[in-house]
Amino acid sequence: MNKSKVVLSTLSGLPIALVYALIVRLTFASKDYSFLFGTMTCGFLFLVPLAIGALTIRLAPNEYRKSTTYAIFMPWVSIIIVAIGSIVLALEATICILMALPIFLFLSSLGDLLFRGKESNPAKPSAPQNTLLALFCLPPIL
Repeated sequence: MNKSKVVLSTLSGLPIALVYALIVRLTFASKDYSFLFGTMTCGFLFLVPLAIGALTIRLAPNEYRKSTTYAIFMPWVSIIIVAIGSIVLALEATICILMALPIFLFLSSLGDLLFRGKESNPAKPSAPQNTLLALFCLPPIL
């Protein structure tokens, strides 16, 4: 397999995970819904990284879904990009991001491993897998 194909297929799950993270972050930062959402809620701090990890593994190429190394470390790329984006866009104070980063890294890997562990056949997408993914992504908002 050539190098560009490996890089492209490895990064295929990232855009969706990043869009999800941005939407959730902007929703939780909205002044209109401040009575419901907040970036310091348990849903945002603990469930969003799990969902990002699950999205990263679900949308990855079939050959990478079976890799434990991929499942542990690929969500870190999503989380680090989100952290850098939050710093650049001044969505959060740098010190807050740096303090939350270890928790987010751990939880994103955990989300990846939990989702991967529930897949009956990682190479074949199924309705139960998609439902499980929705169950990972919706709780922070609910």
